[in-house]
Amino acid sequence: MIKNQLQNFVTVCDKGIIQILFITSFFLKIFYALTRNIFHSGPDANTFIEMAGDLASEGYFDSSVAGFPIYSPGYPMFLAVNKILFGNIWISSTQVIQSFLTCYSALLAYRIGQHLLNKTLTTAVYILILFHPAFVVLSVSCMYEPVLIYLLILLFKKVFYPGEKNHFFSLLLTSILSILIHPRTIPIIVVILICTIRQSPPKINKWNFVLFVSLNSFFVLIVSMRNYLFSNYFGLAKGVEYGIKFGHPSVGDCSSLSDCLPKGLSQDPLDFTSEMATNLMYFFSPWSGPLERGTWFHNISLYTLLEKEIGEEPVIFVSWFPSVFSVILLIFGFLTAWKKNRDFTVISGLSLVILVATDMLIYGDSRHRLLIIPILYLFQANAIKYVLLNREKNE
Repeated sequence: MIKNQLQNFVTVCDKGIIQILFITSFFLKIFYALTRNIFHSGPDANTFIEMAGDLASEGYFDSSVAGFPIYSPGYPMFLAVNKILFGNIWISSTQVIQSFLTCYSALLAYRIGQHLLNKTLTTAVYILILFHPAFVVLSVSCMYEPVLIYLLILLFKKVFYPGEKNHFFSLLLTSILSILIHPRTIPIIVVILICTIRQSPPKINKWNFVLFVSLNSFFVLIVSMRNYLFSNYFGLAKGVEYGIKFGHPSVGDCSSLSDCLPKGLSQDPLDFTSEMATNLMYFFSPWSGPLERGTWFHNISLYTLLEKEIGEEPVIFVSWFPSVFSVILLIFGFLTAWKKNRDFTVISGLSLVILVATDMLIYGDSRHRLLIIPILYLFQANAIKYVLLNREKNE
């Protein structure tokens, strides 16, 4: 009786600590937003803000809306809804919502981690995500990452640990919103869908599968048709093609992604492969190109200061040490998690491979790694858990 009461008391205390950490992180992000004009500092902020104004006043099916077909419509629409609902305070409301989504992403990672890790490591991962300096900055900047991180971690949660009645329809809505935010999520969603079908028993029946594919395809078609009618471009976002020219100078002038990739691989395979290796480095390394353009992200970047003092090449060399260690820890975490939850390990590994591959083929940036950081931390913590358990056994 006393033991049960103690366990209940500990559980209540644990929940209280989790809630206190959540609230503290949330208000820390709001305080950060109030103390500086950071919303306009995102890499595509000015265009997103202009698109939000056009969408709020003119609507989506108007040829005068700025930014299309370069950008996907999802995040500008999110901003436009905020502008319509909150008027003059729409920027503040967006910062509040994005800060909440980032904190809630950490909470979802915590709940997933309870199935993989012990309480101590799960809480450590939760704290790392809540107070990650980059997440503080991006939560209150005009960037799509806070919304997309939330949607991706929610997809993982709904597929592997559903625990709700309207599981399929919430999964469907999450996948549609993810695709509208950024097209690079499409292969991830395809992999997740295949995984849910192959599970025994399948988590999606054949009729739900048809509905899932049909509705996702419908929204992709609507956006593509809109872009084609007004800009003679059939696709979700043309920015991908600008990205490949930025990440692969060897391709020169090319008209589309289907044109750029074959051209790079056939005409200059060595240069293209070298550029892929550079993009891979940019994805995993804190250094991802000239650091002056990245100071908005860190506010004050240690690597920027080092670059000014000792030069670019030493900074690249120094930045590789935490990157290599991180990758080794990640791989070890995947291997040790395989037996405990094979489906989750496979889908997480494939999602990471997809994100890395798209950066290698288009252009690499350490900012893109943020999309998968909650999952990265979970598997890296799992590697640490394995090491600690084996050390205890040896002792």
